[in-house]
Amino acid sequence: MEQVFRTNRNGLKTLDEEIFTPMFGFKNVSDYYKAITLAGNFHKITVPTFGLHTMDDQVCSAEFSPIKEA
Repeated sequence: MEQVFRTNRNGLKTLDEEIFTPMFGFKNVSDYYKAITLAGNFHKITVPTFGLHTMDDQVCSAEFSPIKEA
């Protein structure tokens, strides 16, 4: 992980590709992102849930927020 941080030029995607994707057994980063996204999965939440983030969040930008679905 230290090597990834030292040589990282592509932000969090590199961390996802090099660390989390293989750690959790996904075949590639696209598969990992598809599995962890909330979009299309709101109907599966069965308890009252509150989520909050800013529209200019550097990690989770507005384009990835399923606002219409919510």
